[in-house]
Amino acid sequence: MGNVLLFIHLVFVVTWVGGGALLAPWSARARRSGQPHLVTFAAETTAWLIDRAIVWSLVIAIVSGMALAYVKNLVSPTPAWLMAKTVLVALAAIVVLAVQRPTGRALVAALRASSRKASAQVPHLARRQRLWGIVVGLLALAIIALAVFKP
Repeated sequence: MGNVLLFIHLVFVVTWVGGGALLAPWSARARRSGQPHLVTFAAETTAWLIDRAIVWSLVIAIVSGMALAYVKNLVSPTPAWLMAKTVLVALAAIVVLAVQRPTGRALVAALRASSRKASAQVPHLARRQRLWGIVVGLLALAIIALAVFKP
């Protein structure tokens, strides 16, 4: 049972981290193209992937990780590396759910809108999405390091 849970956990961690890592250069390339329809498409696809792949992969990785900790008897006493990893995963989940999802949706709405006010929000929203994507990426790297090295 432990090996199956580990496999499930790793598949969804890879989907979460890898999917998130792929979005940044893809969006940057669309932005550098100078073609507004490509920027809008990249933002729409990013928001769609966050909603349908990244969030669910994160949730399944969390649930399978909790089950794995229970099956491997890491719950009592809980190792320090696992406690630190749990805190970092919670922070990453909060950022994804409370910042990245709504920012992605707002960016898509601003790109689709034809008003000047909405268009003026695009650079701010894009910077915000990029910054928080970097934060989640760094959290993911720290989480993976804790899981691999178990300091």
